[in-house]
Amino acid sequence: MRKPCPTDDIGLVTVTYESAALVSYYQETAMQFAHVWIIDNHSQDCSAALFQHTLLHAEVLALKHNIGFGAANNKGFEKARLLCKYTLFLNPDCKISIPDVLLLKEALDLHPEATVACPAVFNSQGICPGIKFRDYTQGYATQNVQKLDWSPQLPKIMPNGGIDGACFLVKNEFLHKIGAFDENLFMYSEEDDIGLRLAAIGQTTVICPHSRAQHLGGASSRPSLRLKLRKAYHARWSRYYMLNKYAGRRAQIMAVIKCLLASPIAILLYAFTLQKRHLIKWVGNGLASVDGLFLTRYFRHLV
Repeated sequence: MRKPCPTDDIGLVTVTYESAALVSYYQETAMQFAHVWIIDNHSQDCSAALFQHTLLHAEVLALKHNIGFGAANNKGFEKARLLCKYTLFLNPDCKISIPDVLLLKEALDLHPEATVACPAVFNSQGICPGIKFRDYTQGYATQNVQKLDWSPQLPKIMPNGGIDGACFLVKNEFLHKIGAFDENLFMYSEEDDIGLRLAAIGQTTVICPHSRAQHLGGASSRPSLRLKLRKAYHARWSRYYMLNKYAGRRAQIMAVIKCLLASPIAILLYAFTLQKRHLIKWVGNGLASVDGLFLTRYFRHLV
């Protein structure tokens, strides 16, 4: 008979997309959880089959379409919340040990007003680029994210943590209460949206500097020019959506107009100087800005 484990009340939810190369890396963390849900966003590299073959105890859902990061997480969360008190959202290119997860859980247990706990995130070289803080009660686009250098002298728990989408633990009760992820956001800004909506009901986020996760970064899917274009488009479109949602239509339109004026100049400049990476970024920005006028999604289906 299986022995009880301290993570039995924590569901692990992961969204994959073209992530077949990360199966072994992700396995190190997933094997330590009894409840694992992997949502594959219509990968073409056999990700779903490989993850299921490697992690027999996981429930793998292979979607017929790429529905976006937040919407896919919601599918996993809906299952996790029925069985577990907490959910750990983890990217496939991120790993965390059980003792570090339990530090996050302890922080949530000690602070009834906290719904999200985040670890300090280190890169593959063992370097933490900085711990992010944000007071979500101040609203959107009104306060810059504050960064603090990681140090072993930092307190165990620190308030007003900026949510890092690569790895964060939540209390299921309150995430469900706010409706989980906003599915209008296909990619980018999902974490800030969660933080802002939690703040509106009196819930907060915390950082646990002594809980460490390792994030490869940019390894969740294979790099390509189309992926760069897609990321640029979604980053800009999500920005417009968030401005409209939290700062109003006028702020959104002003941001759109600025980008529409700048995009043609930037595209010509970077095309002339053969700076491909910047060119792709500004093409994505321009397409997102056309859609951003009325928050349509026409170009989303083309990129």
